[in-house]
Amino acid sequence: MYFFRPAAPRHHRNRQSGIALLIVLWVLVLLSVIAGEFSYTMSNQVRMVSNFKESAQAYYMAVGGVNQTIYHILQTEIQRQASLGSDKSRQNNSLTAGQWPTNGTIGPLDLGDQGYLKLRIENEGGKINLNQADANLLHTLMDAFDIDDDQKNIIVDSILDWRDENDLHRANGAEKDYYRSLPDPYDCRNGDFQSKSELLLVRGVTRQLYYGGLEDLVTVLPEQKQEASGLGGLLRSLGNAGKSGGAGGKLNINAVPLRLLQAFADIKPETAEAVEAYRQAQDIGSISELGTVVEGGQFEIIRRHFTADPLPYYRIWAMGYTRNHISETVEVLVRINPGQDQDKPYEILEWNDSIT
Repeated sequence: MYFFRPAAPRHHRNRQSGIALLIVLWVLVLLSVIAGEFSYTMSNQVRMVSNFKESAQAYYMAVGGVNQTIYHILQTEIQRQASLGSDKSRQNNSLTAGQWPTNGTIGPLDLGDQGYLKLRIENEGGKINLNQADANLLHTLMDAFDIDDDQKNIIVDSILDWRDENDLHRANGAEKDYYRSLPDPYDCRNGDFQSKSELLLVRGVTRQLYYGGLEDLVTVLPEQKQEASGLGGLLRSLGNAGKSGGAGGKLNINAVPLRLLQAFADIKPETAEAVEAYRQAQDIGSISELGTVVEGGQFEIIRRHFTADPLPYYRIWAMGYTRNHISETVEVLVRINPGQDQDKPYEILEWNDSIT
């Protein structure tokens, strides 16, 4: 006996086929999402690896730029010292021919497929040393900014109070009693500044003032700190005239920022502009070179405040860029010691990576 199963209704078969098709479509969608997510993840990882590679490449271009800059500074300083006692004004151009400037910007230097390099060099002798500047020089520093006289007096006296070793505050200054009364109290240093950013702790110095240009006009040098203590330190701070960041108590005319040069009350604006135009063309080998650039009275003022001799401290910024515009920056403070120690012609004092 044969039994026949009746065929399923057509509409039932169509519904089953539709469900199967829907399941297949959802599986395809799910697989597409998984594949897309996998592709996106892999793409990101490839990009991250590529960026890491290029970042490392840019960093080591910057490191190479630092080393190359130190080499050029050493060569220039060796030549400069060899010329001492001779007519530096006459020899300056031939001595520095082919050399990089020891103050200014260099580049961009094309490094082929690797990318390119930009450099900035500053001799610290053109800045005011916070540990040596007297009240007069600090007032000149404050004159570079558009702030009222009361704030200038507060900042100058507070800087001197910060670095002396006693708790006697000047008329407009501040000592530990002031700093301990603040909402977030701290102690006065009562000693040398350890870094220029320490100015942000000094009464009257605002972040707007510091980052608005003050940080570019000052320096703190390891071997240029004052040796003073107690009352003797106070008296020395009050009466120690002419101390700055430069050699012999004078600022380096090649390195002093134009803003600071213009702040000297006895230097005319046209004199500052003439000096700036001259040093943009070439480094000033001797102050006597400016005798033909500025008029007699102003020349004597320049001679009194400035020197062409650099300090052995240089700040270098090296910026490496890849062809895809990935960049890294290194900032270095270096002391140059040519002829003093054959085994150690230079010394790295500060090294900061990824400076923006």
